[in-house]
Amino acid sequence: MRVRMLMGQASITRGGQRSALQEGASFRLRAGELVVVAREPLASLLLGKGARIKAPGSDRFTRPGSAAQPIEPGTTLEAGAQAVEWQDGAGSRVRLEPGAVAVYRGAFREGLHREGALELQSGQARVLMQRKEGESVFQEIQSGDTRVVATPVGTLADVAVSRREGESQVMVRAGEARVSAGEKTLSLRAGQSATVRRGEVATARLSAFPLRVREGQTVRVFSDRAPRGVTFSWKADDAQSVTLEVAASRTFDKTLFREPVAGEDLPFETGRFGTYFWRVRRGGPGEGEKPGPVGSVDIARDPAASTRGGKALSNLVMDTGIQTRILFQGQAPALNFSWKEVPGAAAYRLRVYAEENLEHPVLEARAQSGRYQLPAGKLREGIYFWYQAALDGAGRELSVSQMNRLELAFDNSATLLRVDEPRPGQKVQGGAVVVRGLAPVGAEVFLGRQRLPLDAAGRFEQRIPGVKPGEVLIFELRQRGEAALYVVRHLGG
Repeated sequence: MRVRMLMGQASITRGGQRSALQEGASFRLRAGELVVVAREPLASLLLGKGARIKAPGSDRFTRPGSAAQPIEPGTTLEAGAQAVEWQDGAGSRVRLEPGAVAVYRGAFREGLHREGALELQSGQARVLMQRKEGESVFQEIQSGDTRVVATPVGTLADVAVSRREGESQVMVRAGEARVSAGEKTLSLRAGQSATVRRGEVATARLSAFPLRVREGQTVRVFSDRAPRGVTFSWKADDAQSVTLEVAASRTFDKTLFREPVAGEDLPFETGRFGTYFWRVRRGGPGEGEKPGPVGSVDIARDPAASTRGGKALSNLVMDTGIQTRILFQGQAPALNFSWKEVPGAAAYRLRVYAEENLEHPVLEARAQSGRYQLPAGKLREGIYFWYQAALDGAGRELSVSQMNRLELAFDNSATLLRVDEPRPGQKVQGGAVVVRGLAPVGAEVFLGRQRLPLDAAGRFEQRIPGVKPGEVLIFELRQRGEAALYVVRHLGG
């Protein structure tokens, strides 16, 4: 029989022998005697050179001497402008967020049991743990008067602890965290958080990511940057246990996440583009878990986010005397007018007329060579006529070209949702942004819960008030018989 004290104190009597068990101690009962189980220290490595470290007994901080420097128990670590990590022999990877300070308390092994410990003095520490079958793995985080013990329930644990003045917060993304504050102890599962302040503990759900998908739903996502994550949601029966599975393949042979989850949703961090398959297993003890319908989320880079709404597309308009026809989607593209240069010409005058008014040009410009670049959006959809004249040094005409016809035609053959505004990282002005783009004819477009009006060609343009800096906008395309499609825009701070 083996006894291990994870929290508190106890005593045990065996064969007339009475022994006190302290926190963290292990004993084995053998032949009527209590035998102390030896704890083997494990080495830990500080990764990177971004931290400042203070050795035990020292009064000053120094910089690491290598990118993988061993650290000993009692070492104080301080993260600067960038996060720092260390990996201990207990199978944990600890990340200190920028500005955080912690004291490394060591890592130990007792057979198949591994344990690490740290004291968080300020900021946030995040612990990532992975265990093999038959192992037990624990990581203790002391945050003021609050003690947190993180451990995997399945194979993973992902627990973050934050410490501010008079307050500690615990967030569980995977695994389990046992939180002790004074005489109160509670257990948190994936999807839950707790805030401890003055001995009082308040629990809540983790904050959801803006992109939320439902069980069994097939979703395509185009984003201007790799999104932080997606919120999986389902309907749960309180009488049943729920296990969430996320995998890289539909067969679930490459499982990324498999954990018991509390509640009816879980914000799952992705951090990269790719395809994620997921399902929820339901069933109580002894019932056998029954998998629900498989959903998938395909997250790809938004091609419209890299073309700058047409600004990166430049169409050549040549002085040929025949018609140039340009099809476009979204914003009218940039135009590159081109003609043959005239010997002795000091400059060229370009004039562009709209079809409905050939007396007054909509554009008059001067160029020093046989090319003139017109920025995107300067000419709208329509028919235009243009010519250029070569000028001498006094501004007199040397020659005049023939009249050219230019047609800019909007192409409404879109099969996906295109968002031209706001641009990625665009700053919010006056608490509002203009949203503009193109959808397939007959489709519907929503921004959050707000339906955006579309014209006959599927175009939309609308000013949206009440937008905050740094907000994430989620556009949804709805088409009968088609999978859900979202476009994600991250606004500037």
